[in-house]
Amino acid sequence: MRNVRRILVVTMLLSLALHSVAFAAVQDVDTKQMQTILKENSGNPDFVLLDVSPPAAFASSHLEGAISLPANDPNFEANLQNLDKSKTYLVYCHRMNWTPKAVAVMTKNNFTNLYASSEGKAGWMEAGGKVVASGPYQVDTQQVMKLIADNKNNPKFVILDVSPEPAYARAHIEGAISLAARNPDFESKVQQLDKEKTYLVYCMGGRWTPEAVSLMQKYKFSHVIASKEGLSGWMQAGNKVVSGQ
Repeated sequence: MRNVRRILVVTMLLSLALHSVAFAAVQDVDTKQMQTILKENSGNPDFVLLDVSPPAAFASSHLEGAISLPANDPNFEANLQNLDKSKTYLVYCHRMNWTPKAVAVMTKNNFTNLYASSEGKAGWMEAGGKVVASGPYQVDTQQVMKLIADNKNNPKFVILDVSPEPAYARAHIEGAISLAARNPDFESKVQQLDKEKTYLVYCMGGRWTPEAVSLMQKYKFSHVIASKEGLSGWMQAGNKVVSGQ
């Protein structure tokens, strides 16, 4: 009986030890620790800075040298298989929305050396850390349709029409708000918008969208998506428009 008890105790202790090792494989780090880790691993081929934000957020701004692997992608777990599990990964997103999920899936898939940023890109930027942009995340009409359908009841998703007011009054996507990029007060009005929301920006044919998106990036909006084909592409695909202010 004693031997059985000893075996049970040893088994329990071993199980706890293994659990602790697995847990210890993920280390939460704040912005200051993140800065140190990045400095120490500059030029280290076995160290990877992994941005798991949605594509729009990554395109808008990300830490220099980061690679993008969106955790909101349905194929995220499958895409992980393309990464080298023996390397060390520092995982972050904008403000911890996706980091916990990404780290959990990576741990499940036997990634053993993980740092998780506890303050994300927002904390990095607040501390004066440098970010770079890869340009606005551009989508075609089919992607615009999917984005609008997927975010129908999402209060943090905004359809922003930057056409001149007369064009907006003639026709616009239902639910879009008007903020004409050509108006002198456009820049001041942009600064009043919630920078944490996601903005799908369009105009009639693409003339004003680049200017508007560029200004929004200047003011460090986190999630800006630009329609490549604008309202003309939307209408050519047979989608509904409304009129009036």
